[in-house]
Amino acid sequence: MTTSSTTKTRPVNDSFALEVLEGLNGTPRTISPAFFYDAKGSVLFDEITRQPEYYQARTERGILDSIRSDLAAHLQGPIELVEFGAGSAEKTETLLEALDVATYRPVDVSASALEGAARRLGSRFPGIAIDTVVQDYHNPVELGPVPKGQSRVAFFPGSTVGNFHPSEAAKFLGRVARMLGKGGALVLGVDLVKDPDVLHAAYNDAAGVTAEFNLNALRHVNARTDAGFDVNTWKHYSFFNPMASRIEMHLVCTEAQDVRLAGQTLHFDRFDSIWTESSYKYTPQTMGELARAAGFTVETVWMDERKWFGVMLLRAIA
Repeated sequence: MTTSSTTKTRPVNDSFALEVLEGLNGTPRTISPAFFYDAKGSVLFDEITRQPEYYQARTERGILDSIRSDLAAHLQGPIELVEFGAGSAEKTETLLEALDVATYRPVDVSASALEGAARRLGSRFPGIAIDTVVQDYHNPVELGPVPKGQSRVAFFPGSTVGNFHPSEAAKFLGRVARMLGKGGALVLGVDLVKDPDVLHAAYNDAAGVTAEFNLNALRHVNARTDAGFDVNTWKHYSFFNPMASRIEMHLVCTEAQDVRLAGQTLHFDRFDSIWTESSYKYTPQTMGELARAAGFTVETVWMDERKWFGVMLLRAIA
């Protein structure tokens, strides 16, 4: 196995302000969920995963721990493991322990989160080469050819695929299938349809961590663009939309204000909303249909006893 643990960093595309402006000029007004994640946002998301209402992280981790031998049987090494939206990469340790990983490539917009993960994992797994990729995986990620003698496996946990609208999810999965090449594998976390009360609580935790995480999108925009959002006049609002099978997160303006961004003045009236995130909930069947349309076959699906969460193993067919 490769013994180097050198970390490489690639620059983020400097189109932040224009991308924010495009979303805020749309109907409805939106901010990409990618903009939650500066250094503070990454810390807040880790806090969310520890809240009692947020079943997703611990349920997925429990599934991954229980299927280690199954994963190793399906995914023979040596492996180049690519993780999208890695953040602190806590769940990744299970795969690094279970599989014959030669190279680990975490992809995330937060350089600080990747640096912390690389230090921790480099110390614990000194035989694995770690190559961090600072990039927004919502855009095409260019990784080059698979290292000689390795097979490429992608890891996309946390049901983050649900943050894409279904048509966008299909495009993202299609890009991943092409990046993997024929026979490449994707380990995909999928949050499943369940009692709306359980879903509502997960995105409205009593401690208010999710609310702070949502508001952090505005803080991040302010820090990167000097936009001047008055964050204290915005409130977190989240609900389950059963017709669309998705959680919607919004920021609602409580006082009218003007915001200057990239040379434009944007006016927000009281009770105007910015849609910051969708989190679609799937059944194994509906996600399977989406994956097959994107160029995958469904090799197997593992679920917890309550069938609240699924881990799917997909195999690229082209």
